[in-house]
Amino acid sequence: VAFLWARTRRICSEWSMGEISGAMGDLGTLLPFIVALAKDGFISIGPALFFAGVFNVTSGVQWDMPMPVQPMKAIATVALTTSFLNSRSVLCAGILTAATVATLGLTRGIEFLHWIIPMPVVSGIQVGLGIRMIHKGFKLAGKTDTWIGIDSKLTGLIAVIATLSLRGNKRIPTALIVFIVGLIIAAVIVGTNGGGDGSFPNDGKSSPITWTLSDLTAEDWRDGFIHGTIPQVPLTTLNSVIAVTKLAHDLYPQRRSEISRVGVASAVGTMNLFGCALGAMPMCHGAGGLAAQHSFGARGGLSIVFLGFCKMLVALVFGGAAILSLLSEFPDAILGALLGISGLELAVSGFKGVNDFVHTTSDNDISRKFRPAALIVFLATAGTTVATGNTAIGCLAGLIVSIFESRAYKDIVSPSSTDIGEKKLQPQELREEQKVGSIGSVSIGGLPVESIIGSTGEGVEDIKTEQKMETIFVVANDS
Repeated sequence: VAFLWARTRRICSEWSMGEISGAMGDLGTLLPFIVALAKDGFISIGPALFFAGVFNVTSGVQWDMPMPVQPMKAIATVALTTSFLNSRSVLCAGILTAATVATLGLTRGIEFLHWIIPMPVVSGIQVGLGIRMIHKGFKLAGKTDTWIGIDSKLTGLIAVIATLSLRGNKRIPTALIVFIVGLIIAAVIVGTNGGGDGSFPNDGKSSPITWTLSDLTAEDWRDGFIHGTIPQVPLTTLNSVIAVTKLAHDLYPQRRSEISRVGVASAVGTMNLFGCALGAMPMCHGAGGLAAQHSFGARGGLSIVFLGFCKMLVALVFGGAAILSLLSEFPDAILGALLGISGLELAVSGFKGVNDFVHTTSDNDISRKFRPAALIVFLATAGTTVATGNTAIGCLAGLIVSIFESRAYKDIVSPSSTDIGEKKLQPQELREEQKVGSIGSVSIGGLPVESIIGSTGEGVEDIKTEQKMETIFVVANDS
C-alpha cells in the first residue's frame, strides 16, 4: 500500500503536455493490429481494448516509465495472413507464450539468454525492427490513392513534417494533436457513411470482461502452440524483454535498478495468463513502442497511465461496434506517419549503441580500438531482420556470424605458426634456431631484430609479437 501511494503521488507530479503527447506515440503500432484482428473475428475489440488499458495502468505504476503495451505481432501476423489460427487458438497461443516467458523470468532463464546473445545482435534487432516500422509506415501512407484529399499522401506528409519539426518541443503535444485530427477525420467519414459498420455511438451494454476458456479444444491448444507460440517466443524474449530492457537502460540510466529482464519477463507472462482468459488479446511490451512514446515526449509513467484510463473509458462507454466503426476509418496516412516516426526513433536508439561495442576502450583508458567483427555481427543481424521481418531469424543469423567471427573459431580453423624463411617451426624449435646465429639473423614477422630493438645490439629479455596465440622469446647475449 505504501508503495502504491508513493508511486501514485510521483506519477501525478509528472503532469505535462509532453507526457500526454507521448501517450499517443505508440498508436501507430496498436491500431492497425487491433482493428484488423477485430474485423476478421479473431478478438472482441471491447474486452481487448479494456484489458490493454488495464495493462497500461499496471505497467505505468510498476515502472514509472512509458513502458508500452502492444499486440504480440507474430501471433497476430500468422492469424491475419494464414488459415492456421482461429479466435480460440489465438488465445491458446497467447497463454502458452505467456507461460513460457513467465517461466524464463521466474527461473532467471532469461538471464542465460541475455548472456549468450551478444549486444551487437540486440542492437541489430533494434535497428532492423526500426527500419521495418519505417517501411510499414510508408506502405500505410501509400495505401491512399490520391495526393489531395482528407486521407491522402499529402495528409501523411503534413503529419510527418509537423511531427518532426515540433518533436523537441515539450509544450506542444504533437502526437496528441495529430491523433485528434485523425479521429476527427474518422468521425466525419463514419458520419458521412451513415454510422459505418456498427451502431454509433452506443454499443456499451456488452461486458468488457468475457470468460474465454470454456470452449477450447485440444486442437486449439495444438494449433496455437505450433503456429503461434513457436514463432512468438523468440520475438517476445528478444524484443519485448531483452531489447526493451536495454533501451530503457539507455533512455533512463538513472532507473537501471528499477527495471530488469527478469521483472519484464515475469510481467509479460503474468498479464497474459490472466488477461487472455478474460478476453484480452495476447499483449507484450516492445522496444519500438518505448522508443515511440519517448520520442513524442513521454518520460514517466503518467503517459501510459493516462492512455490506459482512456482505453478503459472508451471500451466501457462506447462498446465494441462503435469503436470498430471509428477506428476502422482512421486515416492510413496519419497512422503511417506515426508508425514511421516511431520506427525512426527505434533505429536511432539502436545506432547509438553501435559505438559502444564497435569501439572499445583499452585497459589504460587512453586509446580506443576498432572492432570490425562486432560491426559485421550487427550488420548481419539488422540486414536479416529487415529482409525477413523475423527477429528470431535475424538473431540466429547474428549468432552464426558471431561464431564465425570469434577469435576462438579463427584460431581453430587457422592455427597460428611462426615462419622463419619458408620453414614453419614450433616455439621450442624456433628458440633453438635463434640461439645458433647472430642476433642479426633472427627475424620477427619478417623484420630483423635490429630494426626492432635498435642498432645498439643490447639484449632483449622478452619481446612479444602482436600475432594471436603466439609469443616468441628472443634470447640475446646468452652468456
